[in-house]
This record gives sequence, C-alpha cells and structure tokens, in this order.
Amino acid sequence: MHSFVRDQYTMFENRRIAFLLFSRSPEQEAHFKLLDPSIGRRQNVRLFQALIAANEKMIRNEGLELYCSYKLGITEKQASFGEKLSAAITALFEKGIDQLVVIGNDCPDLNRELLQTVHKQLRAGNECIGPARDGGTYLFSLSKELYNEREFQNLPWQTASLEGALEDYLRTKGCIPDLLPVLEDLDSQADLHRFLRSHDPHNFIYHLIKSFRTHRFITAFRFFIQEDIPGQWRSMRAPPAIR
Repeated sequence: MHSFVRDQYTMFENRRIAFLLFSRSPEQEAHFKLLDPSIGRRQNVRLFQALIAANEKMIRNEGLELYCSYKLGITEKQASFGEKLSAAITALFEKGIDQLVVIGNDCPDLNRELLQTVHKQLRAGNECIGPARDGGTYLFSLSKELYNEREFQNLPWQTASLEGALEDYLRTKGCIPDLLPVLEDLDSQADLHRFLRSHDPHNFIYHLIKSFRTHRFITAFRFFIQEDIPGQWRSMRAPPAIR
C-alpha cells in the first residue's frame, strides 16, 4: 500500500466515532407524537421507552460508543429543533468525539447490518446519509472538521427538503456522502398503521408494537431489554428519523 494511502487509512482508523441518539424523553415524545391513540397516553410513553431502548441496545451490542441527547441534559434549553440538535453535537465534539452518527428514535427498519455498514464507511473516511421516504433523514454522519454550528442549525429541519439540503451542506464542505437505502420512519398514526400493514409479523418491532394492543407489553418489553434477541430476530429491524 502506498505510504500516503496507508497514513490516511491509519488516520481514519484512529478517529473517535460515537453515535448520538437524538430524542426527547419518552414522555415528551408521546406528548408530541401520539402514534396510537387506541392504547392511551401511558402506553404510548411505554412505546417510546421501548423504541429508544431498542436503539440503545442495538448500538451497544455492536460495541459502539453511544450518547442519548435528552440524557445529556442540554437539548431542552434550546428553542428550535436545529438549535437543540446543534447544541448536542457541539457538546459531543467538545468532549473529544471526531465523528458522529446521528439517528432518531422512530425508524423501525434501522438494523445492525446498516450500523455496521455506516461504521465501516466512517473508518474509511466517508460520510453517510440515510434518506427517509418523507424527505427527511433517519441517519447521518458528521465529522468535526465539516461542522459549522450556525450553518448546520439553519438547515431546514423537520421538512421534506432536509435530505437534499444536508447533502448540499456536505458537498459545500468538499464531501460527497454515501447514500444508504431509503427507509420509513414513524411520525404519525398513519405511519404506524402503514408499518403494521406492510411488515413481516416476525419483525421484532412489529411484534413489540402489537403486544401493546393485546396487553402483553410488559412481558415483551422485559424480554427485549433484558434478554438477547432470539436468533430469528437478530437481523430484524429495530428503530429512528431526523427531520
């Protein structure tokens, strides 16, 4: 291997990579996004607890460094979505993180294979964007040297033009991001119904959501958090989305 290429590869291999799960608390998520009115507010809170925990478990099972934004205690002080996200990213870069992967809590189709692909791309010095079907993103990566807080927080967050704007932002920094498969996210009751209609009943998140409607949530939740996922579900989906 040419010495310059080898040195570049070694540089990226030594970078500190972390995942940021950008989410409000389960209580706040249930307040702003009542995914299933039929199960009541309390069960919707538990649903978001499960979605957040599913992401945390999936990332930690891969041995990856993880931070959850609402546990950092900083995002609720900011006004807009962009300001909250930027505050969390800035705080982590100041902690010594070199490259962040940002995900949300409501993309049931995010899985371990995608996380492994993203981690491999980052180790090679690339950036990634996971486009959501509604025009937002369910995942994106960002290196510290590409980050401008003011420009970043002014991107059109929570709109259908976000993915394109984020791609343009990275290109202006000299980076052409790798685009991941387009996936769905859960932002509304209609999204949840579409997910339940279109997914395999053996999908673990499908199984978990359906358990709320049959009053078997506690058993399913404890199983998911405390035990290993059964073999037939290990490659199945498990939550996000940034819009």
